[in-house]
Amino acid sequence: MPFWRSLDKTFGQVDQKLTGLHQTSSKIDAQMEKYEQINKKTDKAEHALTVSAFTHLQYRRWFC
Repeated sequence: MPFWRSLDKTFGQVDQKLTGLHQTSSKIDAQMEKYEQINKKTDKAEHALTVSAFTHLQYRRWFC
């Protein structure tokens, strides 16, 4: 019986790690999509970068 408990614990750990890996890969995919849009110089990417730069500038004015 201890062998089965150990095996169950190991499978549980593998499941957690695979779930984490899947979540991380989804985040990487989203970032790569943003990167590809920036490289293509789409209007959406240009707008997002402009807003980001403006927000950063305003933050520095208010808090620095």
